[in-house]
Amino acid sequence: MTQFENNVQRDPTTLLQDIMRLVARSPELDKVAPTILEEAMAIMQAAAGFFMVFESPYKLFHHGMSINENMIPHEKILADAVVNLSQDVHISNNLPEMLRDTYKGWLLVPIIHRKKAAGVFSLLFDNDIELTDENSNLLLSLIDGLSIVTSSEKTAARHDKLTTNQNEFVRIVSHDLRSPLTSIKGFASMLESTLE
Repeated sequence: MTQFENNVQRDPTTLLQDIMRLVARSPELDKVAPTILEEAMAIMQAAAGFFMVFESPYKLFHHGMSINENMIPHEKILADAVVNLSQDVHISNNLPEMLRDTYKGWLLVPIIHRKKAAGVFSLLFDNDIELTDENSNLLLSLIDGLSIVTSSEKTAARHDKLTTNQNEFVRIVSHDLRSPLTSIKGFASMLESTLE
């Protein structure tokens, strides 16, 4: 469930303020993504939706009627689908096979991080998709919040990996230097004792 009051129709400004507050207070995908997904579904009157982050850290969130993890296309299929899309709303009736029996169309928005697709946000519809300029702008603003948190998590994961690599490098170098230095020190002591 969302962290906002259910069954209360809010104006777009209030909704965006609430989402930005949530992003600022809890900049973690596990807390932000489900709320944004539910709000986007309500705005667009979608039957279901999902949000997937590619690669590290891989994450998948889904919500709605008749959707489960097995129905969502594989990461590679989705990555290929969004690789050439601009960071905008894309609507299509050309659904992957596993979704065709349940839904009529989908809306895709690539999540961009460091100039490449880092994930995909999708809403699924069991009726015709109506996208007004107001809904499109509101949806893109919600997804911008999701993009900020995604970038933050990907940057933190990259930082953790670099820190781990650095620590491993220092450990190896210090070990590899310590062994020859011990031998040199021993040999120097031996020379010193023979000179006395």
